[in-house]
Amino acid sequence: MDSSVTVKYKNSKGRELVLSRAWPFVLESVSGFGMPENAITSTKLYGLDGEVKLMSSLNSRLLQVNGVIFAETYEELQTAKIDSISILNPRLSGTLSIEQHDKRYEIDVELIKGIDEGDDNGTTWQQLVLQFNALDPYWRNVSDYHTDINLSTRVDEWEFPLDIEDGFEFATVDTGIITTIVNDGDTDTGAIYTMTFGKTVTNPKIYNVLTQEFMGMKGDYSAGDKIVISTMRDNFFIKYYISMFGGAEVNGMPYRTIGSSFMQLKQGYNSLQVQADSGVDGLFVSVKFTPLVLGV
Repeated sequence: MDSSVTVKYKNSKGRELVLSRAWPFVLESVSGFGMPENAITSTKLYGLDGEVKLMSSLNSRLLQVNGVIFAETYEELQTAKIDSISILNPRLSGTLSIEQHDKRYEIDVELIKGIDEGDDNGTTWQQLVLQFNALDPYWRNVSDYHTDINLSTRVDEWEFPLDIEDGFEFATVDTGIITTIVNDGDTDTGAIYTMTFGKTVTNPKIYNVLTQEFMGMKGDYSAGDKIVISTMRDNFFIKYYISMFGGAEVNGMPYRTIGSSFMQLKQGYNSLQVQADSGVDGLFVSVKFTPLVLGV
């Protein structure tokens, strides 16, 4: 493989195994990193040639990483092997990533096969054949991770010399703005939405003006409160941090407005707007997301 390629496996406890062109864990090849298999369900209709498609979906992805452990001595080889076996604990989930040049992609995996003895080994080297199953077949393009895209435009209201009177606000939000977010991945993706409050806001909402979907929260929220909403696959949550209780976290699901959806960012253009029944000029919203790709 190209010398710029590095493959990393990190387990759910944060321990990491790195394979590259450098000792002791030398990367030789990978497979299953390209496009996943498309499973097509069809049916035969009376009198019609061929079949009719009912649906299609991507299968889970099988990945294999081939490499060699090199060491100066047999003792060093055994130490490296035992350490890597501990990292590759099949009872732990993990993340597999590949870096090449300035790009980095990652995917969640379950270990199928780790390190065994095999026949093709020496006293100072050990073959590696690692096999993984990715139940979600999409790679995350973390080199293109979009951080803190602001849906609210902050307007500073202060200037020197300061003349602070009752009702003075240091900053407000320019309301009514529609922000376009481009998801240039290969499919729709979830996101992390963060609402922070600079004043009392009633029934805040994030609205997609193209699809008319929305994610809304019912009730009044005070200055200093924060709400974090995740619409990521298998990780839907709403966390509500209440300022009057020192920022204590509570489950925000009961505060969700009826009709709200855990909005995905559609492939292509998404036009989002921040709304509220009152106090929208004190509502600050940001979005984070990672594009998903079919293969690397």
